[in-house]
Amino acid sequence: MDLIPIEHNISMKLKEEWELALLYEAAGMTQKATKLKRWFINTLCEENNIPIIKGHYTRECGIQNWQGFDWDVKALKETETNVPAHILEKMVKVREKDRLYIAFPKTRTVIDPVLLYMLPYHGWDCYYIELARWE
Repeated sequence: MDLIPIEHNISMKLKEEWELALLYEAAGMTQKATKLKRWFINTLCEENNIPIIKGHYTRECGIQNWQGFDWDVKALKETETNVPAHILEKMVKVREKDRLYIAFPKTRTVIDPVLLYMLPYHGWDCYYIELARWE
């Protein structure tokens, strides 16, 4: 199951919940299916110690007070940033390129950008996981 592009384990209970979500979806109960899929992804991240980063979506995407900094978040297709080869290799493996984002600290002299993946099934809310750092 390739829902998040990070190595992870899926417990049998989670697999069963995913199958249940697919049954709800097939029955036409899309809201219930989406809710279960969101729960599945959140639980998958929790069980695998993958931190979820909550952003905000207003006129501009951003993350406030993450690791002590405020961040601007830009879609991958909107940036012309030079990306190191080892990070490009990770980006190539992600099927849904439209879910890739780069976060830049608002005080750009502080630290390097971070490659993020926006989690699916979270509606218009911005929830990310970190895929790579430039360092």
